Amino acid sequence: MKRENKFLLMIFISALIIRIGAVLFYAGYLNPAKDALFYDRAALSILRGEGIRDLSGNTTAILPPVYPIFLSLIFALFGHDYTAVRLVQSVLSAMICIFIYLTTKTIFSEKAARLAAVVSVVYPAFIFFSYYGGPGFILTETIFIFFLSGLATYISHIETLKFSHCAAIALFSVLLILTRFGAVYFPILAAFYFFIKFKNYGRRLVKYLLVFFFSLCLAILPWTIRNYQISREFSFLLHDESTSSLQSLLELFPELGKKLEVDSDELSSAIHRGKGFAYLSEKWGIDKKAVSVEIRKRVGLELKSNFGKYVNAKFLLKGMKIFWSPYYISLIDGKLKLNFSFVFILPFAMAGIFYAFLKRNIKAVFLVTLIAALNFMHLFTVLCERYRLPIEQWLIIFGAAGFFVLEGIFTTKRKICIFYSVSALYFALNLVAYFNSDYTVGVLNNLIP
Repeated sequence: MKRENKFLLMIFISALIIRIGAVLFYAGYLNPAKDALFYDRAALSILRGEGIRDLSGNTTAILPPVYPIFLSLIFALFGHDYTAVRLVQSVLSAMICIFIYLTTKTIFSEKAARLAAVVSVVYPAFIFFSYYGGPGFILTETIFIFFLSGLATYISHIETLKFSHCAAIALFSVLLILTRFGAVYFPILAAFYFFIKFKNYGRRLVKYLLVFFFSLCLAILPWTIRNYQISREFSFLLHDESTSSLQSLLELFPELGKKLEVDSDELSSAIHRGKGFAYLSEKWGIDKKAVSVEIRKRVGLELKSNFGKYVNAKFLLKGMKIFWSPYYISLIDGKLKLNFSFVFILPFAMAGIFYAFLKRNIKAVFLVTLIAALNFMHLFTVLCERYRLPIEQWLIIFGAAGFFVLEGIFTTKRKICIFYSVSALYFALNLVAYFNSDYTVGVLNNLIP
């Protein structure tokens, strides 16, 4: 235990030093813009006692509340200082490395856990702003992954289900959902995992699941009541739910905007000003109260008539290509760069996932369902390589397990040496490809239609 604690302390300190170094010495992306500016202004409005307001100063329910509240607490302690936010987020990011170790150890082995922890410490996407994540962004990535990773770790350690487990997971699931509304899939998958793993509990399991969903509803109730007080319309998570869904559809299918006579940019701007219903009401010449029904009617009719035109194999393949893109846009020079660490880990992760299914490792399969759910959700909402970042913590876990599974295939020292040499060569080739991204990106674009 002492040896493990020393290792975890070393992992945490190493991760923290690297992340603080990136925060202090990287000059880019210092001032919030776009979504980051929205969160920043909402946090300041909370500090003034005005609640969550949009950029126009209107009270809004379209913004998840947890991250603005998180920012407001830091601003209350340290002033309106973005460096303080980045330093606090560096601590959370370093903690994620500990969660990755604990989850990997529980699901696979201590040896795999050590490798996964070391990789997570130096994994570029968790550190550098020139990738698409890291604690330097005034965005939800770090705190969202912190909650998600912590929940996955907690669930993986449960061997005997109790009422307290159900209540705790429900509470932190709500924090997760109110950080990003798209995380509504998590409690559903958690309940399904309980149903499979603890099916021998019989009727007791039904009671546990009832406590779980009751606690979930109870924890989210204050936010729902707050939304009703603002809009006088019932909405589970956010006001303007239907207009936000329409905006997502217009981003996925630009041609749909022409059919519905709606401009995507104008609608987006109206939603951010809390005027989504008013914009569509004026555009379509109907009462604001009828907008939600009209959206469902118009979108439903169009998709029903031309479903194959919008949702087809080409659309799904395009979405998968974007979500699993092996390159990213650098914030330093705006050029496409090969994501060498992601490309290197991916084959080992696939081996680890295959091994988990082969061994019927229910805990590992739960992580696979989370990967699949987040992937599927973003195919039909917002597609961007940044939204893959929460998945990459689990790719590291499966990659570490897969590495030792592949190593175990080789029985002699000579064969093991060959395996390590080939792995090192593969890493070196990925690194060379990264420094020659202009050429590599062109090759990959031709390989991946």
